[in-house]
Amino acid sequence: MPPLYIGISGSATVGKDTYYRLLKELCLEDFGVNVVRFALADVLKTDLQNFIIDKHCIDILNCSSEDKSKVRFELVNHARKMRQETNGKYWISKLDGVIEDYCKSENFKNSDIFCVTDIRHFEYFNDEVVWLKEEKKGILIYVEKFFKDGSICAPANDDERRNDPILRKHSDYHIRWEHASPEKYLKAIVKKNLDIFAKEGKLLTYGRLN
Repeated sequence: MPPLYIGISGSATVGKDTYYRLLKELCLEDFGVNVVRFALADVLKTDLQNFIIDKHCIDILNCSSEDKSKVRFELVNHARKMRQETNGKYWISKLDGVIEDYCKSENFKNSDIFCVTDIRHFEYFNDEVVWLKEEKKGILIYVEKFFKDGSICAPANDDERRNDPILRKHSDYHIRWEHASPEKYLKAIVKKNLDIFAKEGKLLTYGRLN
């Protein structure tokens, strides 16, 4: 049985990596199953690593937030250029290669769950959402963060503003949590989501665990 794919979408700083981390903890605690993180942004950084080192003396795979901000423009421009030239397929294809390599490694287990922490686009016919939900038969989680005054964490840029309504529409589950909430509260929300996956048969089956 192929691995289950879970994609996470939502605006910047809403807690997509937090959702992944808590999902990983809960899957290990409750089922003894490993959740493996993949990210399209990691593939982008790898693609530009040597260029940015040569030009800026910054290792984008191991740098501070301050240094990353110095080269963000180049990262964004390169990401957009390659998406335009391939109708959204370039970074997906690169990530497929990373996943294939992992599946050939000694770390891979049939019970692994693959979590892609940055599903951000649905602008082309075979874009990231289509890749996740149709090609990989995966689940899309939309994460939203709100504040005490009732406002939500809004998209950070034009790219996010264009894609955000479509990502919401095509998500399978919508997670909302409050800014600066305690870890216990966040974990309970992910636990509830995990229980729904299991109940609906989307997360774990006898065949996956044996």
